[in-house]
Amino acid sequence: MAKAVLVIDMPESCTKCKLQDWPNCRIVKRCHIGDGRPDWCPLRELPDKMDGLMAAELVPDCENPVVYAQIWNALREKIVGD
Repeated sequence: MAKAVLVIDMPESCTKCKLQDWPNCRIVKRCHIGDGRPDWCPLRELPDKMDGLMAAELVPDCENPVVYAQIWNALREKIVGD
């Protein structure tokens, strides 16, 4: 099955989340009342731009980490537009 990515601003807590249908998260159908995001939250921050050194650490078997970082940064730019 094809995969999709939904890009939204990362909420500070469930009460500020656009995917919340009070009192439950629309994605996992669980409730969290309190500060911060719970550990079961399915939202993940998009990693920052990277350089060749970061790519080499992330993917040690990569033959050309600089190119890997360039490709990642181009893809990230298309997703977030920065």
